[in-house]
Amino acid sequence: MTGTGVSPAKPGSRLTNNLGGTERRNERQWSAVAQEDLDQASQVLSLAHPLSAGDVAVNLSILGIPDFSRLPRGTTLTFEKGVVLMVEEYNPPCSRMARYISEGHETTHGGVLAETDFIEASKFSRGLVGVVEVPGVVSVGEGVSVTPEVLPKWLRT
Repeated sequence: MTGTGVSPAKPGSRLTNNLGGTERRNERQWSAVAQEDLDQASQVLSLAHPLSAGDVAVNLSILGIPDFSRLPRGTTLTFEKGVVLMVEEYNPPCSRMARYISEGHETTHGGVLAETDFIEASKFSRGLVGVVEVPGVVSVGEGVSVTPEVLPKWLRT
C-alpha cells in the first residue's frame, strides 16, 4: 500500500450539471489502483518502464488484493492505523489519461502507442473510487483489510 494521507481531499459535495447547480455527495473522495493491474497493463502495452500510481493519477496504490478493481460498492478498506475507505464505484479509464500514457511512455520495441491502447489494456482493472468513512493518515506499507458489504438479512437468499 502506498500513499501519504487520506482525508476528503475533495470536500463532501460537488456541483453537477443538474438544474440550479444542485450539489451532490462527492463519491470520488479517493481513488486507488492495484499495483498488479498497473504491472499487467504495462506488460500488455510493452512499456519500457512500468506504470506507477502517479501515472494514472490515483491517491493510493494497493498491493496484494486479488481482483481489486472488481470489489463491489459498499466494500470497506480498513487500514491498520484506523483509516476506513468505502468503495463507491469502478474508476473507468478515460481518454485524457490514455493520451498522457500514449504520449509519455516508450515501448520496449520502439513503437508508438495509440491513444486507445491504454483504455483497452486497463479495461476492468483501472481501480476504484469512493468515500472516506474515517479520515487519517495512511503510511507506505500499512496493512489493509477488505470487508464486503453485508446485506441486511431480509435481502440475503
